[in-house]
Parts: sequence; structure tokens; C-alpha cells
Amino acid sequence: MILIRNMLGSEMGLLDLVGKVAEKIFTNGVKVHPEIAKKRLRICKGCKYLFQRTNSCLKCGCFVKIKTLYADQHCDLRRW
Repeated sequence: MILIRNMLGSEMGLLDLVGKVAEKIFTNGVKVHPEIAKKRLRICKGCKYLFQRTNSCLKCGCFVKIKTLYADQHCDLRRW
């Protein structure tokens, strides 16, 4: 695992860092209900375009565990 030292001096995994940055990019930050997020994630987990190693989409490049949480996001394949 690649570790990055953040500004406070603690270490975090590269994917964790990317995930935190991606969270800040979404415009309104409004999260969906946890059950909706679970349903979206189940759909992504069953998709042939999910790259299991990083839990990212091979079509749009998103990290599905993050994208499925936000109300202003949608599946580029129109699955949710």
C-alpha cells in the first residue's frame, strides 16, 4: 500500500486521500439515505465495469463507495 503523509504529519493510504479529495469535489455535499447508498453500491458491485481491486468504475473512473453516497451523483450508465 502506498502511504502519503498529510499536512498534519500522519500517514494515510493513497486511495483514502483520493477519496477524501473526491468528497470535496461534489458540489452540494448532500448525502442520500444510507439505504439508498447501499442499493446503489449493490448495483455497482454487480456491474461488469467495476474494478474490484480499487472499487472504481472502469467507465467513468469514480470510486463507487464515494459516488454512491451523494444525492447530486448518478451512474453514467444510467443504472441508478
